[in-house]
Amino acid sequence: MGRVFSLLGLLLAVACAAPAMETPQPSSQEVRAEAYRQRMNYVRTLFGEQERLARIGYRLSVGVVDLCGDRATFTTGAFFFDWDQTKDDWVDAANEALGVNLHSPGIEVLIVVPGSRADKAGLRFGDRVVRVDDWRVRAGRGAFAEFRGRIDASLAQGSGVIDFRIQRGTEFLTIKLAPTRACDYPVLVADNQEINAYTDGRKIVVSRGMLRFARDDDELAVVVAHEMAHIVLGHVDAKRQNALAGAAVGAVFDVLIAAATGVYASPGIGRSVGANVGALAYSKDFEAEADYMGAYMVAQAGYDFTKTAELHRYMSTVDRDSMDYGMTHPSSPQRAISLDKTVQEIREKKAAGRPLVPGNGTREDQG
Repeated sequence: MGRVFSLLGLLLAVACAAPAMETPQPSSQEVRAEAYRQRMNYVRTLFGEQERLARIGYRLSVGVVDLCGDRATFTTGAFFFDWDQTKDDWVDAANEALGVNLHSPGIEVLIVVPGSRADKAGLRFGDRVVRVDDWRVRAGRGAFAEFRGRIDASLAQGSGVIDFRIQRGTEFLTIKLAPTRACDYPVLVADNQEINAYTDGRKIVVSRGMLRFARDDDELAVVVAHEMAHIVLGHVDAKRQNALAGAAVGAVFDVLIAAATGVYASPGIGRSVGANVGALAYSKDFEAEADYMGAYMVAQAGYDFTKTAELHRYMSTVDRDSMDYGMTHPSSPQRAISLDKTVQEIREKKAAGRPLVPGNGTREDQG
């Protein structure tokens, strides 16, 4: 069999066209060095994107906390990372790219949001956490989950101060952090290039493609605030309920069709179609409502709320389908015009010194 494949390879080499020019060939050492440089660039870029998103998510979460109801919590503005989770072949590149020491296991400060309580208390990137209150931080499997649990328990107390014992180089410091109220909406980066953002009702996920699409922090705040509005307004749960209702109606049709024909050839087809139709019920209205409340959230957090309409005009330049009517979202012309009116509404309220509350509890004054 080996001879057959060797012969086949020889025949293909003779029969197939060959390149006409001899191109430069890198050595294996050069390829490894280039791969290392590209890994460093990747780490730097991803870290910068996560840092940007954390900064915007923090400011929005703190700025609109009064809208969050029972999803309000407390935060310090610091984000931590367990370097034990880093893949071995990325350790050296990450060390050099970020200026950390991943060969020493432990939990370190990854991001400190400028102007946050953590920033003002003196916590810095790369600080290694040794102790939280009276609990000593350990390394190894499960350590980060335990650490997060301790932090969350301390934050849940709200009014207390968290004592962080940290190591910075050869120096050991105690930093006292008083958390501030914020919405409990984690904002995460998805490592893909789609221009997309979504929420599952618990967290908000923004793709790297969307991070690059948003031309400044104001536009990115519009994206994050839109997803926050979906959570505040209960849209995710409402769509689930609509899907269940549609499935229940579809199941009745399954039974009726089977009773009338004696055939149940496609089990559950009515249930499946009903669930899909139910999930689409009011979908466009939910999106319009999230646009409306999201604009107010952007304004409350101090970002430029006039960017809300412009973002959808910009979207039409890269996604022509957004200009047409879709199954789930209003068209970009619809959204831009509606948001122009919302921007004017917010301007009038600001000028009159009125609270920046969406519609003052209703949307009757939107016109």
